[in-house]
Amino acid sequence: MPLAWSAAFGARTAPRLALNTLTAQVQAVRDGLGVAVLPHFLAREAGLRLLAARLPDGAPMERPILLATHAELAASRRVRAVAAAIADHVLAKRHDLEGA
Repeated sequence: MPLAWSAAFGARTAPRLALNTLTAQVQAVRDGLGVAVLPHFLAREAGLRLLAARLPDGAPMERPILLATHAELAASRRVRAVAAAIADHVLAKRHDLEGA
């Protein structure tokens, strides 16, 4: 999805530098090596400037957060309790995770 977002903003070629961790991407942007599609909460924390909040067609740049477990563990009370705690925490931090 981020590559499609880059193309929507006019990127015509593959990136010259590709990094596979968000930490490395944040550091590369902080070091002035280019721009990146980053989660708002990480970019804000790093003091980076938002270039665009929406795609050129007006659509939001958002990705779902998925929580998955093995089918054999889905009925486990312990696994369900941890999943519920994670979901509650993410929902409580929703404002921080969004682009607001």
